[in-house]
Amino acid sequence: MPAQTVWGLDIGESGLKAVKMARGKKFLEVVRVDMIPITAPGGAEEAAVGREALVIQALEEFVRRHDPFDSRIVASVQGRSTFCKPISLAPVEQKRIPEIVRFEVKQQIPFPIEDIVWDYFKCKESFAPGEEIEVNLIAIRKEIVENFTEMFTRAGIRVDVLQAAPLALYNLVKYEYAPQGNVVIIDIGAEIADLIIVEGDRFWPRTLPIAGKQITKALEEKFEIPFDEAEKLKLTAADSKNYQQIFTVMRPVLKELVGEIHRTIGYYKSLSKDVVFDKIIFMGNATKLSGFEKFFGENLPYKIEIVQGLQKLRVSRRLNLAAFREYLPGFAVALGLAIQGLQESKCNVNLLPEEISGKVRPGKVLAMIAAIVIVLLAYPASMVIANIGKQISDGLAKAYDRIPERGVPSLLEVKRVNDDAIANIDKAQGIQNDAQDKFLKPFRTAALPRYVMEEIARLAPRDKEVKVVSGLGEARKDMADNACLITVNYIAEWVTPPAPRPGAAGAAKTPPPAPKLTIRVEITGITKTVNNSLPETRKWVDEQFTNKLINSSLSAPVPPPAVPASAEAKFMTSDFWNSGEKREEGIKEFAVFKITWQINPDAAATFEEKQ
Repeated sequence: MPAQTVWGLDIGESGLKAVKMARGKKFLEVVRVDMIPITAPGGAEEAAVGREALVIQALEEFVRRHDPFDSRIVASVQGRSTFCKPISLAPVEQKRIPEIVRFEVKQQIPFPIEDIVWDYFKCKESFAPGEEIEVNLIAIRKEIVENFTEMFTRAGIRVDVLQAAPLALYNLVKYEYAPQGNVVIIDIGAEIADLIIVEGDRFWPRTLPIAGKQITKALEEKFEIPFDEAEKLKLTAADSKNYQQIFTVMRPVLKELVGEIHRTIGYYKSLSKDVVFDKIIFMGNATKLSGFEKFFGENLPYKIEIVQGLQKLRVSRRLNLAAFREYLPGFAVALGLAIQGLQESKCNVNLLPEEISGKVRPGKVLAMIAAIVIVLLAYPASMVIANIGKQISDGLAKAYDRIPERGVPSLLEVKRVNDDAIANIDKAQGIQNDAQDKFLKPFRTAALPRYVMEEIARLAPRDKEVKVVSGLGEARKDMADNACLITVNYIAEWVTPPAPRPGAAGAAKTPPPAPKLTIRVEITGITKTVNNSLPETRKWVDEQFTNKLINSSLSAPVPPPAVPASAEAKFMTSDFWNSGEKREEGIKEFAVFKITWQINPDAAATFEEKQ
C-alpha cells in the first residue's frame, strides 16, 4: 500500500526546507511546511568549519517541532555531488536492462563499482522491437551518501529515499505543470543554480556556479557593508529609492548567469540538433528580486515563467496561504521529494545503498567530520551496545531452543538457560569495556578534525580560492578559473611496531610492542597547472601548501629524513567537466594533486594550549 504521508527534506546551503504531504482520495495535499535556518553566529567561516554540526542541529530542531516518525522521509543531495549521464543501450529484453546498465556503470564512472551507489531511469516505459533503449544513469560516491545520512542518523531520523535535487525538480514540474513541449528548469539557490533540460521525458542536469550568494557578495563589496546587511538590501531593493544603483551592481552577476544559461543550452542543442525549447521555468528565492522576470525576458530568447502557484497539488487550509505563496519558489525541491515519497513521481531513482535504506545507523562517537574512517575507528559505542544486545538475544534464543516445546522443563534445563544468559552478559560487558579503552581513551578530545580543518584553511595558498568539497566529481562540476578545490579524508588505524629480531639484544626481555594509533589526512585537489608542467605544479604545491603542513603543530613527529607531509600530482584524464570531451592522454591545463599528511593523535590538546 502506498504511503499516506511523507516529509520531503531539502538541505540547502542556508536552511532546511521541509514539506509534509498527504495522500487524499483524489489529490495530494500539502499539509505542513517549515524552514529551519542553517547558520552559525560567528559568520561564514565558522559555518564552513562546523557545517555538519549545524545541519544536525537543524535536523534535531525539525524532529522537535514535527515528530515526523509516522511518515516516510525523502531527502535530497546536491546535484553537483552526483554523476548523471544519458546512455543508449542495445535492444535487449526488459529483464536484462539492469545487467546492461551495470556494465555501463563500470565503463562510464572512474571509480570502483563497489565504491558508488547507482540507479537509472528509463526515458520511455516501452520500446519497439529493435529500438535502442534510452536511460539516464545516476550515480554518487558511497562515501558521500554515508556522510550525508550519518547526519540524519545522529538526529534520530530514518531516511527512506535519497534523491538528487535536480531530479526532485524534474518530478515536481512533470507532476504539477505537465509541460507539453521541451522546457528548461532553473532553480537558483544560495550557492549554486541547478539547470535541468527536459526533452520529452529525458532530462539532462547541470550545476551552474552562479547563484544568490554571488549577488549578495557584489553588493557587499560595492557598498562596503556586512554580508547580512547586503542580503537584506538585495531582497528589499524594490522598496529603496536607490533601486537603480543597486540593480546596476547586481546586473553583471545576472549577466554572467545569462551567459552560463546560453552556453549550457547551446551545448545541449549541439548534441540534439532538432530540439526546440518552449520556455524556461525559474524557481528559487532569487526569482523574488525586483525586475527578475523583465531582465531575463529581455536577455533570453525564450518565454520566461516563474513558479508562483500550484495547479494540481492542494494546499491545506490550515496553512498561511499568503506566506506559502510568497516562499513557494524556494520549496520546489522539497515538494518534488514529497511527490516521490507518495509514489506519484515520474523518476523514482533512489540513491540509498541497500545496507542503509530503511535503517537507522548508530552515530560516530568520534565525530570525524567529512572523513573516511576505517572500520576499527568508525566502531562507535552505540554500535557496540547494539552488538551486545544481538549477542545476548542470539545466546538466549539458542539456550531456549533446548527447552522442549511441550511439557515442563527440568530444573537442570532452566539452570543451563540462566547460565548461558549470564555468560552472554559478561561477554558483552567485556566487549564494551574493551571498545571504550581502545577507541575512546586515545582521543584526548573529539575536536581534532575541527582543528585540522582550521589549520588547512589557515595554511592554504592565498593566491587561489580554496573550497572544501565532498569529492572529485563535485569539484569537476564546481571548478572556476584558478580555483583549488580540495576534499579532506581522515584515515585512522592501529599500527603495531615491529618486534625486536630474535637474538637481538634485549629481544627476549622486551614485551611485544603495543599498537599505536596513527592518523593520516589525505588532501586531494584540482588546480590549474603552472605552465602546463607537472614538475612546476608539484613545486608550487610543495612551496604553497605541503611545506607549511610539515611545520604545523598538528604534524606527527617522524624520524628524519622522513617528513610528515608529501605531495604528488598528475594530469586529469577523465571526462573533461562531463562535457563529453574525453582526452585519455591527459588534460594539461589541470592537475590533480594529493597530499598525505601524518597527524599527531595527541595534537588537539597541544593545539588548544597554543591557541
